[in-house]
Amino acid sequence: MLTGANREFRTVDLTTRKLTEQEKGVLELGLNFIPTTDIDPTKYVARVIAGVELGLYKKDVIQKKQIVSEMRNTIGRSLN
Repeated sequence: MLTGANREFRTVDLTTRKLTEQEKGVLELGLNFIPTTDIDPTKYVARVIAGVELGLYKKDVIQKKQIVSEMRNTIGRSLN
């Protein structure tokens, strides 16, 4: 990790405010670094289901049953 003047030279602050040391540290990790958070499986499944329900609105009954069945299988495999 760079310190002091070297860090200032490598990190260009284009914002109207000064970057914190923590923000600079994240930027130094490079473009391949992606910060992530833990995924709550319950919220994830709820969002997937809500998205699928939106997409099912204009489908016929047979298509709806096929899609719901496939979603159940996919969610079941993902949670195991």
